[in-house]
Amino acid sequence: MAGRYYRGNTRIEAGGTSFLVGLSRVRCLTVDYRCSPPDTPGYTTGAFPAAVDDCFAAYRWLIGEGGADPARVVLGGCSAGGGLSVALLLMIREQGLPMPAAAIPLSPWVDLTQSGETMHTNHGKCFITKGYLDWAAGQYLQGADPRSPLASPLFADLRGLAPILIIAGGDETLLDDATLLAAAVGRAGGEVLCEIYQGQVHGFMLGDMEGCTLELDGGPTNPARRATVRTARYLLDAAGLDPDVVVDPWKPDAKL
Repeated sequence: MAGRYYRGNTRIEAGGTSFLVGLSRVRCLTVDYRCSPPDTPGYTTGAFPAAVDDCFAAYRWLIGEGGADPARVVLGGCSAGGGLSVALLLMIREQGLPMPAAAIPLSPWVDLTQSGETMHTNHGKCFITKGYLDWAAGQYLQGADPRSPLASPLFADLRGLAPILIIAGGDETLLDDATLLAAAVGRAGGEVLCEIYQGQVHGFMLGDMEGCTLELDGGPTNPARRATVRTARYLLDAAGLDPDVVVDPWKPDAKL
């Protein structure tokens, strides 16, 4: 799950998704959730909570007709998709469906009020600005309360959710979304890890994978590569699979 609630689709996000699938050797279901397009007065078909409803419908199909074991399902998304992955956990809990094995929100947008201090302290370091997010939130919400739990999971009751791994960049304007979400999940008694890659901006883990050197032990030195490998290994471990099957594609003898 990705996008900004008003644009994006599975074709746009296919590169990062395919790369992660190639690393972890798992199957992936991506969701073309409805968006609320800009510059379309009165358009409400894709407005909140349509994206959450669509993702929930996909999950319900996956563990039902799709035959997937929830204990082998890991949710994930970047930016708005990161927020959606947490909102989906909330809806799964409220609807009484089995929880997935885990969720991995990457650079998550979980506060549509943009109240985090890093909206200001990291301004100028990251290409995502508070003004842009205010506008995008308006496109999605179409007048709905931005503090609604399914719009801004940061303000939700976060008890009883699946384990969560959060990855974000230290220079993100959305950094506080990640760190405050981790703190809130921890206070609610949840299992959560939050890993911050210093000097990195929003969505860095989806960045260019080319032109980076290898460490002597063969591990990737580029932060995007490290975050991607970390994500692949975490999702396999969470699903009860062997994380060591992840192939490091940057080793000279790697065979994908």
